[in-house]
Amino acid sequence: MNSIRALIRGPLTAEEERCVAGLEAWATAYALPGGCAERMVDEVYADQPEVVSVLTGTVVARHGADKTAWRRLEGAMEALYRERHVVFTAVYPRGNTIAIEARIEQVLHDGTRRGWPFAVFLTFDDAGRIVTDHTYMQPPPTQKMFDDAAKAAQTANSRGSNA
Repeated sequence: MNSIRALIRGPLTAEEERCVAGLEAWATAYALPGGCAERMVDEVYADQPEVVSVLTGTVVARHGADKTAWRRLEGAMEALYRERHVVFTAVYPRGNTIAIEARIEQVLHDGTRRGWPFAVFLTFDDAGRIVTDHTYMQPPPTQKMFDDAAKAAQTANSRGSNA
């Protein structure tokens, strides 16, 4: 993982420092080897975040809803990769929000390498946990997994279930 802080220009407020620390936790939890999908979902993100892939309209987590389907998705995704990480190219903290330009880099278990650019706007709460994640990227090779998780989350939450 490249240095997030090296990409930031100028001084940061205490709030922005907290958000940058949250971003670093996000990148560390996402990375493989060493990261942990469950930790990312349960500790880095707030209890009821909004997580949206804007260009595809996929909502895997919504304010006020359970995130079990999203946790399952991230665990399944984690199992696909030998390595994965985010290469940051620009980081713009402002208040409780960070705008990011980056690239996902992945190595599958068979050695296949793939990657693609994305941008994301993350909003953080007072504890430095992510409350909104609006990601902008073309549909990834795993888009069907995201769509299935979004459907499962919508079904579970419409029933009032925690499944």
